[in-house]
Amino acid sequence: MKNKLPNIVFIVIDALRADHLSCYGYYRKTSPNIDKLAKEGILFENVFTSSHGTDASITSIFSGKYPLSHGIIGHGNEVTPEQMREFNETGTLLLPEILKSLGYITIGIDWLGRWHKRGYDYYMGIKLKKSKIKRLLFYFLRKTQNMPITENAEYITSLSLKIIKKLKNSIKPFFLFIHYWDTHTPYRPPKRFENKFKERPARGVKIEEILEKIKNPLYREYMKTVTKGCDYVSDVVAKYDGAIAYVDSQIGRIMNFLEEENNLFKNTMVIITADHGESLGEHEIYFAHHELYDEVLRIPLIMNYYFQLPKETRIKSLVQNIDIAPTIFEMLKVDYSKFCLDGISLLSLLKKGCEVRSKIFAIDTLLEGKRTIRTENWKYIFTPFKDMRICRVCGYSHGETEELYDLKSDPKEQYNIAFKEEALTKKLREELFELEKSLKTKKEIQKRAQGNINCE
Repeated sequence: MKNKLPNIVFIVIDALRADHLSCYGYYRKTSPNIDKLAKEGILFENVFTSSHGTDASITSIFSGKYPLSHGIIGHGNEVTPEQMREFNETGTLLLPEILKSLGYITIGIDWLGRWHKRGYDYYMGIKLKKSKIKRLLFYFLRKTQNMPITENAEYITSLSLKIIKKLKNSIKPFFLFIHYWDTHTPYRPPKRFENKFKERPARGVKIEEILEKIKNPLYREYMKTVTKGCDYVSDVVAKYDGAIAYVDSQIGRIMNFLEEENNLFKNTMVIITADHGESLGEHEIYFAHHELYDEVLRIPLIMNYYFQLPKETRIKSLVQNIDIAPTIFEMLKVDYSKFCLDGISLLSLLKKGCEVRSKIFAIDTLLEGKRTIRTENWKYIFTPFKDMRICRVCGYSHGETEELYDLKSDPKEQYNIAFKEEALTKKLREELFELEKSLKTKKEIQKRAQGNINCE
């Protein structure tokens, strides 16, 4: 059993911010099943996405590369033919492609399609009734690739379980990618979960107040759909938390089945993460995931594998989503040096406690072209052009051209001190520019070599 390659169940929960899971300290009991998995495995406390856009982020997760390296720096219709050409010219390989070459049966329960379906033996784009699609009347449908979107975790889970049952006795290992969408707007879990955390009396900011501030009329209409039936922002947050609890209940179904089949559980690596987080009112951004503040960038990462990974472990070190793929490769003893990854395997961090990175880097791939570099103590955000400060969704600016936050004294990033800490601002700006330059150079090397050289 120990010599067999493990099955891999890889779960991405869309728009799930880490700090709304109870295992990350949230005051509501939103995630008992994920909590159990985390307690029995590894929970990474400080994990950050490389982008707030789904397309770029999931491509980074499965390629182990920053968006500036793999070329996908947009989302939906914002992914241009030029970006696709660069993506193909770099020779970037995705995790399912590599696992398939190792003999894995690869299954994707996902709706994104396009290049995301590369490397799968079976890939599903889920179709819904037109009436449901019409409900999402603006941004996240009109701006995407006009593919149907699913927000039915129970259906996704039932399909996943059918596949696991068919493959459980296969001599080949399987890789199953499950993409849950229910925690993305419009947050519409079943009623028992939608009302699970609803508080009365409600309090705080009124919905009518935030709707009045939105300058984009189309987005205002979309937000009316998202906030339907809610009087206060806290009502919508309760629905978001209910959606988390709903997805968690479905993950519980998967874990219960794996545990009932003891040998299957012991030889299955389970990974739970998110593509990005969600703003729920912070920085006056409501129910969206633009900007580069931590509520959007900080995501969960939980790994559980009976044979190889430690148990009851919490890791505080900085980690990025591009580190997941190289960690899997090292665990499978795959030589990934020729893949030119930006990510770093986390096994040295797990086995020896060695820090793997001192900073994280992320870009705004959809709205404003912003960049950020974040250390344990400091966060620097740069907007390259003045007109990019105006959000194309809301219609107003959420920040300055340069922003610097002291994360120790100001973890919620409320007080921009870039003008006070000029020397540090300059230092981080230069580090940001140098990192961007190195990534662009690395991409050109990959394009010339079709990704088949060692980029170290």
